[in-house]
Amino acid sequence: MAPVDHDVPALSARITAWLAAHTAWAPERPAADGAALDAFAARHRLELPADLRAWWRLPGVPADRKPDWEPAGA
Repeated sequence: MAPVDHDVPALSARITAWLAAHTAWAPERPAADGAALDAFAARHRLELPADLRAWWRLPGVPADRKPDWEPAGA
């Protein structure tokens, strides 16, 4: 896997600012627990991309629709 050179928190802040100016807000979800992400990855025998892990670890992301595959505790 290639190293991640994205600043996920900074990108999230930019996305959040744009959404605040252009959309109605949905309820926010809490940050995912690292142990829950590890368990999810192990259960499904996969390696979560670092960017995806970083996104799920961000607090305050709109959660108007949670996908079925979102880890427990996210």
